[in-house]
Amino acid sequence: MDLFAQDVTGAARFGQFLVNCLAVGGGFLAGWFLAALAGLAFDRFVIHRTSPQGLHKASRNTGGLLLAVLVAIIVFGHGHGWTLFGGGGTGTENGGQTATSGANADETKSIDGSTPISIKATPPVDERIRVVVLGGDEVKAERFYVVDEAVEPKTFAEATVAILAKRDASPGKRVGVEIRFSPANALPPDHPAVTRLARWSRSDAGLSVSFPAD
Repeated sequence: MDLFAQDVTGAARFGQFLVNCLAVGGGFLAGWFLAALAGLAFDRFVIHRTSPQGLHKASRNTGGLLLAVLVAIIVFGHGHGWTLFGGGGTGTENGGQTATSGANADETKSIDGSTPISIKATPPVDERIRVVVLGGDEVKAERFYVVDEAVEPKTFAEATVAILAKRDASPGKRVGVEIRFSPANALPPDHPAVTRLARWSRSDAGLSVSFPAD
């Protein structure tokens, strides 16, 4: 499954690269035609005569090149801090501090590069609901989750019911979900069984999520 996801990601990136190259070529053509129109307008309405063909050719090529460079900066420089004044940045903001620095930094992980999951620094909680995510041959019939001291693994739907019941049993307390992994068959943090549980816990159940390092 991971190998398939990597293949899909590589094909998507190559396809995006081709689209970006076509955009740069289109930018050159658009700049070329705009410069040609500007040259004709200059001859007709400003100097009232025809400029040298060499000057027209140079202006058209220059216009195409400038617009192509602008398009390249837009499509290839996204996310790398490139600007019209050159250089690739470090992706920092606010006076050089990175957007992910500090105690509340987020680590983003994704199975295909398109849908990141945020593993946040967890605020203090009063009680934790421990969920062990199984992997490999431990998983039968999509039963990935062992909630607290339960013996039988649960499906996602069953796990959410158990988590909500434990949350509702502690009114007024800050409850968090602690996601752990099976020592024998540890899944990667970006596995769908993990990301699904983490997103549901935060967005639907309103619980903080932690990934303790064992």
